[in-house]
Parts: sequence; C-alpha cells; structure tokens
Amino acid sequence: WSIADEDEEKEVGWKYIHGDVFRDSTMIHAPTLVPQNLVYPKPLVLSQSSTKISKLVSFKFSYKWERVLILFVLAFLGVFHPYSRGTLSSSILISYILTTAVAGYSSASFCSQYAETGWERSALLAGILFSGPFLLTAFFLNILAAYFRVTTALPLGTILLIFLICTLVAIPLLVLGGVVGHRYKSDLQSFPVTKKCPREIPSLSWYRKTPAQMFLAGLLPFSAIVLELHNLCATIWGYKIYTSPGILFVTFVILAILTAMLSVGLTYFQLAAEDHEWWWRSVLRGGSTAIFMFSYCTYFYLKSNMSGILQVAFFFGYSACICYAFFLMLGTVSFQASLLFVRRIYHAVKSE
Repeated sequence: WSIADEDEEKEVGWKYIHGDVFRDSTMIHAPTLVPQNLVYPKPLVLSQSSTKISKLVSFKFSYKWERVLILFVLAFLGVFHPYSRGTLSSSILISYILTTAVAGYSSASFCSQYAETGWERSALLAGILFSGPFLLTAFFLNILAAYFRVTTALPLGTILLIFLICTLVAIPLLVLGGVVGHRYKSDLQSFPVTKKCPREIPSLSWYRKTPAQMFLAGLLPFSAIVLELHNLCATIWGYKIYTSPGILFVTFVILAILTAMLSVGLTYFQLAAEDHEWWWRSVLRGGSTAIFMFSYCTYFYLKSNMSGILQVAFFFGYSACICYAFFLMLGTVSFQASLLFVRRIYHAVKSE
C-alpha cells in the first residue's frame, strides 16, 4: 500500500471529511456534481456562488447583536425610565439606523472573502431581511389601527418622517458600510484542500438529523429564559412594569452562551458522523429557540383576556417580528460559533 492510502485509512470521523467541510461552489463546474439529497439551500455548495453566499451573509448579519446590546447597556445604566415606553421605541429606531453601516460592512466583507461579485446583493439583503417584513407588518397593523380609530395608529407625519430617515440616513449608511467592507475585507484563512467531488453523506440516525437537533438546541436555551420571557410578555401586553434590566441583560448573555456552546457541540457530533453539510444547519439550530418563544407567546395569548381581531393582529404580528429578530440573532451566534470551531479544528489538522 502507498503512504497516501495508509494516511487515508487513519482518518476517521470528522478528519475524514476535511476535503468537504469547507466546500466552495467554485469547485463545482457541472450541475451533475450538485448533491440531489439537499433539503436546505447550502451556501458554498450549490452553483451560483454569489447568490447563495449573499443569502447566508445577509442572514448572518442582517440583525446585528450590537443593536440589542446598545439597548441593554443603556437600560442597565438607567437611561430608560420604566414608565417611558416612547423613549425605548425611539432608541430602538435610532440604534437600528445607526448600525446599518456595521451590517453593510460585515455582510460585504464576509461575502467578498468567498466571491468576487455579489457583495452588493449581500449588503442589500442585510438591510431588508429584517426591516422589510417588519415594516410591512407595521404598515398593515397601522392601517388596521386607523380603521378602528385607536390611539396606537401613527399619524401620517410620523410615517413620512420615518420614511425620510430610512431613505436619507439608513440606506446611505448601508451602502457606505458595504463599500468599505468590500474594499477592506479581511483575509480568508487558509482551509484544507477541497475535493473536486463532494463525499456522499452516510445514512444518519433520527437524532442526528436537523429536526431533532433543532429541538434540542432550541429547548435548552428556551428553558433558561422562559421566566424572563413571561415577564416581558406581561410588560408589553399587560399592565406590569419591568424594572430589572440588569437581570434581563444577564439572561440575554446566558442565552447567547448556551446557544454558542450547543452549536459547537452539535456541529462536532455532526462532523463526527461524516456529515459535512453544517452551514445552514448551524443557523437553524441556533434560531430554533425563537420557535419555542413564539409557541410560548401563543400560550400566553390563550391564557390572557385578549380578544377581537385588533388585539389578535397586534399580538401575533409584533410577537412574530420579535421572534423573527431572535431567530436571526441566535442563528448568527450559532453560525459564528460553529464557523470558528470548524476553522480551529481543521487548521490544527492541517498543521499536523
């Protein structure tokens, strides 16, 4: 036997798929090389590199953690008064708009590491992946509130002001961040050589597949935050006043740490089973906590005294937006943790 054959036999588990774990779509030159058993879109695997990568990047950076961390820090310092909800709403809008430059920079920089083109689309998707559905939902609910003549309906002047701020401030900042991120992209770390043909994934047990991993990765973090989630729902949709931002901040940090740890562990188990399609699964695992959150919101509504089409639309509309935001944030944390872990272990293999 040759030395290469002996080395290949020594490689087991996650080491055996070192030629597929960082698979780039530039390695695929024919449609026949695309695996036929893909359930979810895999960036860096399918053809049309810039399109798939931009979807991943926009998913990854569309709702940045710093937007939430800024609010938590301000609340922790006592800037927000518990009885002043208007100040909190204004701060959310301002922090979101000012950090669009960071979102454009991050998405364009990450996309440019893998493809020469497509960073423009990536930056655009980073700007609309969350704000687009949220604005559509808010617009529909505002029309509904105006029809029922309730005080929650925003006046036309406020709507025009928000539109001008987004047009004259948010979009230029997003474009500026994208241009800077494309020009000053960080260097891509050297990965193991990718094989020309993707390795066939062996048959997996049910507990190694995506639904089971999403259930486990979502249930454990949710169990750590369910009490604070109840207090938030009672504050937003009830008459209670939340006065413990410090506890909320600690809970938020615990949620992020648990999501990252579970993502790393489940990614390792997946690679040990010789399943190299971890990219989108890491995002879905982290974001699955938001599914449990929305389920609890439904339970909270059923236990409340709310009724009528107006309350149903407002509750489920804004609850869906909040849970969607957490899906993007926790998916970002999960993917980033898995990416750093995979880069680390395979860089160590290459060093050997």
